[in-house]
Amino acid sequence: MTNTRFRAVSLSLLLILSVVVGSVAFSGAATAATNVSIKPDDATVDATNVTYTAEGNVQLGNQDTLQYADVHLGPANVSAVGADDVTVFVDGNQYSGGITEFSASNGTVEFKLSDSESLSDGDHVEVALADVTNPSSNFTANATLHDSGDAQFQEFQDDVVITDAANIVYDDLTVNDTSVDTGDDVRVSATVQNTGGESGTYNASLTVDGTTTASNEGTLTAGESTTTAFVTDFDSTGAYDVGIEELGPKTVSVSDTLNITDGSASPAEVQPGTTVDNQNVSYTVTNLSQDGDTDVHYVEFPDALASGLSVNSADSNATSITSSANLVDGFDGDGTDDTVKFATSGDGGGDIDATLSTDVSVTYPSTNDTYAIDVRTVDSDGEVVTRTGVTSISASGESTDGGTSGGTTDDGDSTESGDDGDTLVPAGDEVIVDDVDLVADGEDVDLVVTSDESLDRMTVAVSGPVDETVQRRDFELSRQDEMYVYTADVTTGTSGTFEATVESAVGDGMKATPDATATLTVGPSSDEGSAAAAPPWPDDSESSHTLAATVDEDSSVAGETLRSVELGYSDAFLDAGGSVSSVSDDQNVAALTVVDADGTVESRMGGTDAVTVNTDDGTVSLNLADVDSSRIPTLEAGDRVVVRVRPVTNPEDAGEYDTSLTLGTAGDSSVETDLSLDVRAGDATAAFASTVLTPDDERVSVDLSQSQALDSVALTAGHDGSGVVNVAVPEDRPNAAADLSRPVVTVLNITRPDEVEDQSTTVSVSVEDDAYGSSSDALTLLRYDDQSDEWVELDTTVADTSSETVTVQATTGETSLFAVTSAEMTQTASDADEQDTATPDSSSNEPASQQTATAADSQQAVDATATPAGTETSSSAPGFGITLAVVAALGAALLLARRN
Repeated sequence: MTNTRFRAVSLSLLLILSVVVGSVAFSGAATAATNVSIKPDDATVDATNVTYTAEGNVQLGNQDTLQYADVHLGPANVSAVGADDVTVFVDGNQYSGGITEFSASNGTVEFKLSDSESLSDGDHVEVALADVTNPSSNFTANATLHDSGDAQFQEFQDDVVITDAANIVYDDLTVNDTSVDTGDDVRVSATVQNTGGESGTYNASLTVDGTTTASNEGTLTAGESTTTAFVTDFDSTGAYDVGIEELGPKTVSVSDTLNITDGSASPAEVQPGTTVDNQNVSYTVTNLSQDGDTDVHYVEFPDALASGLSVNSADSNATSITSSANLVDGFDGDGTDDTVKFATSGDGGGDIDATLSTDVSVTYPSTNDTYAIDVRTVDSDGEVVTRTGVTSISASGESTDGGTSGGTTDDGDSTESGDDGDTLVPAGDEVIVDDVDLVADGEDVDLVVTSDESLDRMTVAVSGPVDETVQRRDFELSRQDEMYVYTADVTTGTSGTFEATVESAVGDGMKATPDATATLTVGPSSDEGSAAAAPPWPDDSESSHTLAATVDEDSSVAGETLRSVELGYSDAFLDAGGSVSSVSDDQNVAALTVVDADGTVESRMGGTDAVTVNTDDGTVSLNLADVDSSRIPTLEAGDRVVVRVRPVTNPEDAGEYDTSLTLGTAGDSSVETDLSLDVRAGDATAAFASTVLTPDDERVSVDLSQSQALDSVALTAGHDGSGVVNVAVPEDRPNAAADLSRPVVTVLNITRPDEVEDQSTTVSVSVEDDAYGSSSDALTLLRYDDQSDEWVELDTTVADTSSETVTVQATTGETSLFAVTSAEMTQTASDADEQDTATPDSSSNEPASQQTATAADSQQAVDATATPAGTETSSSAPGFGITLAVVAALGAALLLARRN
């Protein structure tokens, strides 16, 4: 009996051993790959556009077929990797077929080769992935090769070391002016940043036409950035390419400076009251272009000489006179014909110096005075140069007509004087000031004086919130309907009641009737408006721009029907590469909403075929003439007009840019609101989204799927506010998040319009399933209170779950910085360096909790059998464990049967 049992046991053991050996032999048909390596071409922390290459020599018992491949890069960000970023080589030959079934998320890239590749033992396989963003710490990477049935037959595994050394990068090359004259300073600057984890030095070089001309050195701590700048000039004309390090080049065009040198008058001294038949004025213009086109010249005499002035001729020593000299209103635009205008032309090429002269007949007043002559040249290439007081003519001595000498005024105009030499004596009782007015233009208060005569002297007293005396020299002159209109700035941003009184005004020998007055009451400044870009990143060509303006109580458009809306962008916006040219029709108007002061939406007109869009030179004009009249509102004080257009290309440089929103009415009234648009660098932001909020919106939401942890964020509205809602996920967690004791899934910053930022709202956050490891019930929303410097835990509930996301929500009285936390959390790109426990295998079918529980138990076995990284890795066949278990069960059953 004993022998029988012994034989049974032996037979069973032999059977088990045979099956085990057979299984091992079968699974070992593909042994460990050799010469394995998985390496990035840039191992710097947080480096972008990195290419990872996984390669090795496959070890196969039999020929196999490569059809599928998976590359696992752990905490690295692969969201930007596309099918075009994948390259496959087999024995040095690049695969040229298509890529299908492609996916890239959560550190893993999976794809299928449209055409399979045959592999033999020892073949070298290389898989390269471009556009990967490095994590902040070391990790273990692996790549698996699969056959046409998607069965794995080979694995490469290697440790990736992420360096934390200094990494100096240059960005944002800026040239303050790319069209200058010889000798002008040109400022060339760039941003220098240390993206590494240690302090490092930089040596930035300025290059001109490829040659280094200057350099700046400095030291930057980890994460620090600075601006390095050079100031240079050019002695010769031409085009120069400038750059800093690898940035650029940008071309600077240098031309000679158009200039006017000192002139002379002949005669330079005259007797008061005399007529000089041949009064000559000459001067030299340097660097005048000789391109065959017309150059225009002006010689302006003082107004006091205009009545006795006539033209004889004009001459040039180096160019031809192409337009005879004649008398015109000068470049001061005061309506007086006091200027000799003539034109020259030369076609010799290049630039020359030309001496110009005019010959006039002048009758001088009977008073002693000095008369300054001003000149201007407009070159054919558009350059303008003006020289005031190029020369002067002095009239002194006894008047030939018996007049007495008077005083000399600052502007060269003479006045009559009384016994004390100071009192202005009117030549008559004529009223030469027709109107005086105070005008509010936004925050500016302007003083406007209207006269039917050109005024030589004027004094206006302004009282109220400011007390000042405004003189003639403080006014700017324009002509309207044969009237002289004088405008001066009084103040900006000041409220109260202003009063202006004309104390004196003298022109053409007449004095104004005194005490002409005007009053104006200006209320406190209101919420003028806002401008926002989403995304706000520089050079983003798909940005949406939202501009809003409020109708003020005393606005000229209040009570009138809205007829047009115009968005204006400054030259600085356009010069920096900004563009609105893609806003070409009504479908590019995402929103055109009018909200009244009570929060009721009066009209929505965006995206309709009836809105006519015209874009020209940085201006987007929306004409509502063809819109159904029932949909067009009558504007009232307190109404807020919100317009959103897309796509707009943001400027290449971060900064604040002047914009404007102009509302026009059917009654031809208009009001312009000046706004500031913020374009900011997105380096510190992982994800950003925005939307427009209006009072009748019950709920607004934004898509944040570009972030690693979030899918979307929504807010309930139900209030009277209107404007832009922004949600941003920072690239690096703020310092405040470091104080949280529980694991942080993500942080996000939510901003709402000013008028509703403190009103209650329900925030709903959809979190990706793979961003947390615990039960969804453990997810909690917290809000950071910056006044108390504390995190406030919100009453959080699970609102919805799906196969990929869970949505949690909480009600809050304010919106600011929020955090989503969990009781446990899987290892993500942001916290991989903080966890020491084994990460659950995302490809396993076992529950995460079971994997975590068994990870520590299996660690010893892993340590004992692991092959050194970078040399070779083991290959396993699925099902071997099951086979061994079945054989063991059969053996046990056989033993039991023999015993029975």
